[in-house]
Amino acid sequence: MFNPLDNSWENVPNSNYATSSHTTVNISDSRILFCGGFSADPGVGQLCETYDSATNSWDASVAPMNMARWVHSAVPLGDKYLLTAGGENTSGWLNSAEIYDIENNCWFDIDDLNGGQASFFGLVQIS
Repeated sequence: MFNPLDNSWENVPNSNYATSSHTTVNISDSRILFCGGFSADPGVGQLCETYDSATNSWDASVAPMNMARWVHSAVPLGDKYLLTAGGENTSGWLNSAEIYDIENNCWFDIDDLNGGQASFFGLVQIS
């Protein structure tokens, strides 16, 4: 992990799931949520976990997403929710989207995008 305070890299423990093309989003002062991602294990694409920099530990008790996805986008919606959308999985490009309720540790589906999207980085919260 990069520490901008002293311009250095620090080692952290290995995560519980080996993935690539996952998303990462800050969900608190010290916690980062890792969602989905591509893996040789087909069941991993729905899994999520948090890394807590205050305790230097991983927590795999985060609810899995409703749909496996990688190369998707994610954006926090205030401090209680996270939106993730698009991406791809073994079915191809996805037009689905879902919201994570941070306090209740659950995901719920929302209306689909107009078309499948993957490898895009354009989600923003408009207030």
